[in-house]
Amino acid sequence: MKRELFKNGPIVSQMVPYTDFLAYKEGTYHRTQESFKFSGYHIVKLIGWSKTMDGNTEWIVENSWGADWGENGYVRMQGGRGDTMIDQYALGMNILPYTEYDYSSMKNMYQASNEATGEASESSTDDYSSYQSDDQDSTP
Repeated sequence: MKRELFKNGPIVSQMVPYTDFLAYKEGTYHRTQESFKFSGYHIVKLIGWSKTMDGNTEWIVENSWGADWGENGYVRMQGGRGDTMIDQYALGMNILPYTEYDYSSMKNMYQASNEATGEASESSTDDYSSYQSDDQDSTP
């Protein structure tokens, strides 16, 4: 998750909300023993992280409840505990630099170019690797 944040910016994360999360105002949030779990999950945006004095990860999170909640709409959440599962489910976005139409056009031009020069592809798979940008990560 840290690598994705560093490389591509904010990511969407799913967390387990507890009753004390509603009343958060400042500091590092962590679930208290008195709180109980709400039914379902809550989606937030992870925008960064920092290391605490004891070496643990502290996630910097933007919530969707407005500037009146938390630290001007943000929360610092303790990671690695597993109670909120904030660091277990995340979704990063990668925007392609072209549309589906552009991709199809490039694929057709590539195939036509190979056929015209006699370099017809021996496989039936799509070979568009020459059109991918260098900064795209091919790993999931």
